[in-house]
Amino acid sequence: MQHTTHSSQRLRHLDWLRGLAALLVVLVHTGVTGIVMDPLQLPFELGHFAVCLFFAISGFVITLSVDNTPLPVFWVRRFLRLYPSYWLSLLAIVLLAMLSVARPFSPQFDQTPLLTVAGNITMLQRAVGIDDLLPVYWSLFPEMLFYGLISILIMLRVFRNSVPVALGGIAVAALLSDVLPRLGYQTPDEPIYLAIMVTGMVLYRTSQGHVARRTAFGVATLCVLMIGLSCASSSFILARAAAIPFFALMLHVKPGSSVLVFLGRISYPLYLTHELVIAVIHTNLFWLDILLWISVSILVAWASYRAIERPMMVLARRLSSSARAIPGARAPLQQLARMLKRSL
Repeated sequence: MQHTTHSSQRLRHLDWLRGLAALLVVLVHTGVTGIVMDPLQLPFELGHFAVCLFFAISGFVITLSVDNTPLPVFWVRRFLRLYPSYWLSLLAIVLLAMLSVARPFSPQFDQTPLLTVAGNITMLQRAVGIDDLLPVYWSLFPEMLFYGLISILIMLRVFRNSVPVALGGIAVAALLSDVLPRLGYQTPDEPIYLAIMVTGMVLYRTSQGHVARRTAFGVATLCVLMIGLSCASSSFILARAAAIPFFALMLHVKPGSSVLVFLGRISYPLYLTHELVIAVIHTNLFWLDILLWISVSILVAWASYRAIERPMMVLARRLSSSARAIPGARAPLQQLARMLKRSL
């Protein structure tokens, strides 16, 4: 019973942090934060900070969820958690475009609509140079890369070696984001986001008593230094670097807002659909628009959560139980792991 209570409190805490991150993203996109920050000319991308906070949370949560979980079960859960809600938002923007109510934020959609939509269906459109139909979709690609990395680490049976994995991820990010750009090479930002997520992995291991706090502090410090030396604007560097210590600090702060916990539970559909609401609703009255954007976005996200995400979570649990009961379900993965080890 005590373990169950501790797990429930931890999940509530993580929902609280997700809710904070989702609320920040919505407030940035509605223009509320700009009212305060623009006059002060603060060199800080608050929306980017919120997304990087999501990445740190993801590294923590995925490590929590994948421990003692067969890889097929992990992917079943991730697929049902991510894709149905994502496809719903994708369908919504396509329908709004067909009705000439709102246009996708993609020049490619006007030239090759079928190809653009087909690419976005996979959630891997960035890997093949296809535009995101909604700007918020950009953050889903690093998430998918992280799940792929997790899968490889599990198959190689090194997933629990979080500190070496994190140090390796930070070193690769330093090479691609700090060194090569200074030599004139263009490199993607994904390695930085992966470094933030693997740092989140270490913070989870620390919360379980498997990694010393001083070790976790050292890993987090190295990640922040890597971000600080990266070739990016100061506003993005500050936002990315601040996400890690903020997340680590907030893990030790008792969540006090049930509103943020609620927003955390609906954070994924809220993140996916709020830009659609902003694109559709316009009264030409600034504060009324903001009030409607925020309230309708929350309402739409709640409806999506009740209709799509929560039933998919129930289905995922049922399918997970069935997958665990299938004899020899891990055999193909074990064979693939042996092949990877031999190739390395």
